[in-house]
Amino acid sequence: MGYHASDEDQRYYVLGLRDITTKSAADTLSTFKELLADLDQACEDSKSASGKKILMNIRNTMSDRASTELKWHELLKNYRSEVLPLLIDNWTALSDEEREPLEQLSSFFCGLHSLVQYAEVSEKAISAVEKELFDGKGSGAASKGLSFKSEGNGVLRLVKGASKAFARGGSDKAGVHGPFKTFCKPFLEESRMKTLPIIPFRGSRFNILFFNAGFIYFLRDQMITFLQKFGATNKLLKCVQADLDEPFYLAGCRALGLVSKIITSPLWRCLEDKAIHILDLPKIYDNIQVALHRGTQNPHEFMDGTINPFDVNFQDDVVFRALTEPADYDGQTETVLQNVLPSLAKVMTAHSQHLLDTAECERETSKSVAKHNKFSERVFAYMDQLMKCRPNSTTLVHEATIMFSLNKTDEWLGGMSEEQTRNIISEARKKARTVHKNFKRRADLILEQKQEALRKKEKEEKERADRKLHELEKYTKDIHFHGLWQSIREVDEMLTSIPPSSGKVNALKAQLRFRQHVLRQTHPNGDIYAFSAKGSPHSWEHLAENVKSLIAHSFSLPSTSMPEDAPLLVGKRIQHRFEADEFKGRVVSQVPGYPEWYNVKYDGDEAIYSYKLLDDYAEGDLKIVC
Repeated sequence: MGYHASDEDQRYYVLGLRDITTKSAADTLSTFKELLADLDQACEDSKSASGKKILMNIRNTMSDRASTELKWHELLKNYRSEVLPLLIDNWTALSDEEREPLEQLSSFFCGLHSLVQYAEVSEKAISAVEKELFDGKGSGAASKGLSFKSEGNGVLRLVKGASKAFARGGSDKAGVHGPFKTFCKPFLEESRMKTLPIIPFRGSRFNILFFNAGFIYFLRDQMITFLQKFGATNKLLKCVQADLDEPFYLAGCRALGLVSKIITSPLWRCLEDKAIHILDLPKIYDNIQVALHRGTQNPHEFMDGTINPFDVNFQDDVVFRALTEPADYDGQTETVLQNVLPSLAKVMTAHSQHLLDTAECERETSKSVAKHNKFSERVFAYMDQLMKCRPNSTTLVHEATIMFSLNKTDEWLGGMSEEQTRNIISEARKKARTVHKNFKRRADLILEQKQEALRKKEKEEKERADRKLHELEKYTKDIHFHGLWQSIREVDEMLTSIPPSSGKVNALKAQLRFRQHVLRQTHPNGDIYAFSAKGSPHSWEHLAENVKSLIAHSFSLPSTSMPEDAPLLVGKRIQHRFEADEFKGRVVSQVPGYPEWYNVKYDGDEAIYSYKLLDDYAEGDLKIVC
């Protein structure tokens, strides 16, 4: 877990990186308290701000809207309210009106995460259009059996596939970045580009779908010509070539590229502009929503670049000019935009809503709030790289390396005299043993807590399995009272022999439970196992029809293959052992649709029972008499 802070000039600092038992809000706060205690200990011999004073000066939090982080904010707010009376001498003399601004802890959300949600909702919207357009069968690489199932819809598959094939570092095995870059060099120079603009998905999170889609559309002719001239020599290139031949996928890339140029890329620049206060974002979001609604109503204005919520000058942008030029698939681009833009507007509404609840009077106290948490993402990327390069180093070493680098500790030491620097380093060496001892203690404690959590999970899983087993045993015992009904005629005959209505209902419920939980029979009607609807219980006649439907459906189930060494049991006399008792009988038949289940009639008993006899045979509890 990483903890970071920024000052009113939006300079970032790493407060600490710690191993943590779980990602729960309670464990996050507990670890944060330990970190503050370490800061207190580090500052005990100086006049610098201690951990609790830093806590007092924290006035805002930034998150990505995760439920655990929202809970963490509330826990931190409560903890901070408990600590403030200990730090402010005249706290009891302050009025409620004077205390309220000191206790206030505002919560903000990362603006860049809206771009992640933009990609998610766009994928769903395009998938819906493709499903209707291609009748759920797909086109391009999907129709030729070349597609990668994990790549989502066709437009996303093309963007990801082209990125793997042509971007630097995309695919080490199947990519052709070098040859394609050489092939495109004259075109790139003509477009005043020094390198291929496509970037790999790996390591990129924000705006990657929209950014790459626009450049793939811009380079589509070069990609098609390259693959035709030099051949698609592997499955990845064949997949990309097939998808490039589908006009709808190119229209989808064009639509996403327009969103990148008009909405997402300018928004990102605003989010990174320190001159723009976070409380200025609602106005920007309003302009985006107006543009999205306008583009939904009239996609042609979006396609020709008339809509421009940020007043960006696109005159010298060759990619934008390529995206706005009329093409043969203007109609398909319009269809994509009409489905994608409303989804983006919903995301924008959700992200702007929380800022509207922030009072304008908090503008001064929220000066330190960045409009995104990209710094946190950067720290974890740094951490990930260190863990790969130095896998045997501890978290303590990684934490020290990252804090020394990103907090610019070397610059801080450089501003001191040689004597001050020697004293600080000497003091740090003296405390090194204590730091290592505390780290080892915490690591042992975390290991113990994780082991306890695993033991608890194992116990809960065993209890769940036992409960499930008891349920199955109960369902099996219930079915033995009336027998498993396996024909529609048998249902009618058995129900005739059960006079009371409640008795019929219980018998039918036993049939349904056994088929649902023991046989695990599926059915196209998802409500066929329901005992009620909208709070009203079904009649026994309704339940009977459901049982009959299941029986009829069982005859259409595909037959499962039996083990080659399985004995032929139907028609045989058997000796069946149940614990200490043994019963003789004859195997009558197999249960329709479930050949591993056999119907047995025991001597002296008129009822028919159903068992998995092969399991008992394997365990030695069943013998074939003749």
